[in-house]
Amino acid sequence: MLADDESIPGNAPTASEFFLPLPPDLSPEQSSAAKKIITEAEPRLTALRREMNATLFELHNLSFAVDTPPEELGILGRRLVATRNAILAELQQLCRRLEQEAGFNPGLEFRRTCVFQHSGHCGHRAACATSPR
Repeated sequence: MLADDESIPGNAPTASEFFLPLPPDLSPEQSSAAKKIITEAEPRLTALRREMNATLFELHNLSFAVDTPPEELGILGRRLVATRNAILAELQQLCRRLEQEAGFNPGLEFRRTCVFQHSGHCGHRAACATSPR
């Protein structure tokens, strides 16, 4: 199954799949720099989110199939971990760039909802916690 398959729940395109509110006290220069950085990061983060959705969809379908080989579940689990780690790395890089180039850190580790606009714990909360400050 392809990661960009729109039949997978959560993979239908939306106007903005990645949402990161900017602090209201940014200068126009900071705001412009932040928007540029976020716009550059959005395609990769969206692709990774779609990849994760596709793998979760596949895992869900296989986990209820009686004839699923056990090793297939392990392969999908490792793929999920790799995708999650890639998302965390992208978010860490985004935090560093925003801090270095736009002068603020979005503090993603404190958000209660995912930057992909759905509630729940996606593993990204600690993304900035390990990045150098």
